[in-house]
Amino acid sequence: MPDLTYNPNEREHVNFADTLGTLQGRVAKGTVNKSTANAYYIGVELLAKYPGSKSGGEYFLKMDATGHGSGSSERSKNRLIVKVNSVGGLIEGEAWVWRHDNRIEKLGSGFFTRAKMLRGMV
Repeated sequence: MPDLTYNPNEREHVNFADTLGTLQGRVAKGTVNKSTANAYYIGVELLAKYPGSKSGGEYFLKMDATGHGSGSSERSKNRLIVKVNSVGGLIEGEAWVWRHDNRIEKLGSGFFTRAKMLRGMV
């Protein structure tokens, strides 16, 4: 399956990359971990589409994507997902977006390039 290609002219892609950078930075600092409320993601939907995406001891963490949402909460229904190793360290270069309509897409390298800017600001 091809990775989602980053398009800097798509506001949604910019929001995904910015959220990715924030999540990566927080995981690297230890402020988001498996015990953080609402951060742990078991990965049922992701593993159904991308079998073998995690191995022994690895797990996923998620974060709501920035952007305008819908409904009474007005929060985005899109989530960014990163993979973490058994000791809580971020696994670089792997992330997915879980969209409001339950599509899961693996992020391409362009998202990580933009994410570096926000990652360093966390």
